[in-house]
Amino acid sequence: MLVFRQMVMFVLLMLVGAGTRKKKILTDENQPQITQLVLNIAYPAIILSGVTGDGPHIAGQELLSAGRVILAMLAVLLLVARLLPKLLGYPASQQGMVNVMTVFTNIGFMGVPMIDGIYGKDTLIYMTLLLIPFNLLFFSYVMQTIKGGGSQAEPFRLKSLLNRGMISCVLALTTAAAVVTMPLVALATGLG
Repeated sequence: MLVFRQMVMFVLLMLVGAGTRKKKILTDENQPQITQLVLNIAYPAIILSGVTGDGPHIAGQELLSAGRVILAMLAVLLLVARLLPKLLGYPASQQGMVNVMTVFTNIGFMGVPMIDGIYGKDTLIYMTLLLIPFNLLFFSYVMQTIKGGGSQAEPFRLKSLLNRGMISCVLALTTAAAVVTMPLVALATGLG
């Protein structure tokens, strides 16, 4: 029931978004500013909220075990994604896109709030742990796969990972691994 309630919340938020677009509250002119607000403030704040409080924190061996499970899961997904387009008979020109769609869903903007809403802030560290290799793969593997790995493929740039979302993931993991409880204000000012 909790998952259903969270899904209803997402649908309602999408309807509000569509309504604001129809009423011209959200326009082409102000959309970049709202996007920047979400990317640079809201998203990092949600990630960091998982390690700011007095609730239980995972660290040490539990964090390493979760990391191993995540890496194994990503490896299996990448293998399945490689085989699936061929098994389903997609033409070579579409196989890269199907491959990427199989593995790289919208875990950042849909997954993080979903985990927060269903399981609570204390579980966000697991999502944070997933986001780091996920983003590393996205900015390297995905760019190569979509472009077919040829001369048109985008080269991996470390700079593409230096964004506030990724920085907040690393900061959250560092805080969790160090078993430090930091007030939200201290973390938020570090991102400003």
